[in-house]
Amino acid sequence: MARSDVWAERIAKMRATYPGLTRVWEGAFNDEAILGRAIRELISTGPGRQTPEVAEGIRRWRELTGLGYSTLRFPASLHELTGGATIATVAAATGLDTAHVTALFNGTDPTIDDLTTIAAAYRRDPTWFHEYRVIAVAAAVADALAANPERSALYAAHLAHD
Repeated sequence: MARSDVWAERIAKMRATYPGLTRVWEGAFNDEAILGRAIRELISTGPGRQTPEVAEGIRRWRELTGLGYSTLRFPASLHELTGGATIATVAAATGLDTAHVTALFNGTDPTIDDLTTIAAAYRRDPTWFHEYRVIAVAAAVADALAANPERSALYAAHLAHD
């Protein structure tokens, strides 16, 4: 059974046992102060449950909520993802050639295949990478414009006058 299914069952059981609980939690999470304290508690770690710096707190929140993604450009996001691993370690984990991994760390633009391979090796969705998201959005826009030539003409005319 998937982890999300287990939690769904637990939540359903709690709602059945305590029907008023949903209203209590909805009210609590509509209060920004209570929501803020709950989030701070979730992302706090270490001795005395220290609150992390803002950037680290945002990263932890994304991980907890499954919204993990990097806002950094490649290769900084590669460094972040691999946690400072050596070129040889990254090459072994991904199956990519060490010369290619070196080139990626040194700023060579990754291909979609590179991004997909690296993401899979580090158990991430490829959308974790900024470049993958840009390519995916650009492809969706290109498809929509190709399907509607009139719209593309209007957009092109509008951009030409800006």
